[in-house]
Amino acid sequence: MHTNLKPKDFSSKVFWDERFEKEECFEWLSDARAIVDNCTRIAAGDPLSLLHVGCGTSQLSNALREAMPTAIIANLDYSPLALERGRWMETEQFGSSAMRWMTADLLDSNSLLSAVSKECSLPFDIIVEKSCADAISCGEDVTLSLPAHGSTTLPPTSIMALNLSRIARHGAKWVALSYSKYRFDVLDPEQHPNNPVAQAICRLWRIVGTQEVEPVIDSSVAVDVKQRDGRIVHEPVIFHTLYILERTSADFQF
Repeated sequence: MHTNLKPKDFSSKVFWDERFEKEECFEWLSDARAIVDNCTRIAAGDPLSLLHVGCGTSQLSNALREAMPTAIIANLDYSPLALERGRWMETEQFGSSAMRWMTADLLDSNSLLSAVSKECSLPFDIIVEKSCADAISCGEDVTLSLPAHGSTTLPPTSIMALNLSRIARHGAKWVALSYSKYRFDVLDPEQHPNNPVAQAICRLWRIVGTQEVEPVIDSSVAVDVKQRDGRIVHEPVIFHTLYILERTSADFQF
């Protein structure tokens, strides 16, 4: 049977602007607990600077502020509507807005650097995101132009990794929650045997830890039981993957 329904383009700014016009709060994949616990565990130094990318309308930003009250926390999204909502939620919970809120495109290095430099002191100690890399991976490959090497085409997640490396100190951690256990295979040099630029990006980050995260499910419904067509069916729990990546001492030389 044919259908005219098109898959949602999670990489599109238009999609997110239209969604955030109506959406008040939504948590992708899971609640904030796993990310916050890992951030507090790896936090070192005071003041600590933390960047939440693709913040959307998640409560993660507020949970980070509550758990890490001395940290300098910045939130970034490329939809201004999400930032308006996030700032409102912060003020509602804490009585004031102390976090930084920035609009930028993670796939545009000039946009990212310009936005961050206006609001924060670089580089960041921790970068966190909840399914932001998932959304970006839905987009088309990106052509990167390098003066000494011409143009090369790369997956959008590679460009995201490159641009985040520009604002993360050596040794910084990138804490990412994804629905895919293969999300950061793009950082495996063997995936790019004939692309030295992609291989150079792979050297900027290394995966230092992963853990399974169970989706948060309504407690009124049994985890493994669902109603379908009047029948009781049992389905396995599908775990998400939380990654901890570390910024290496390598720099992008192209």
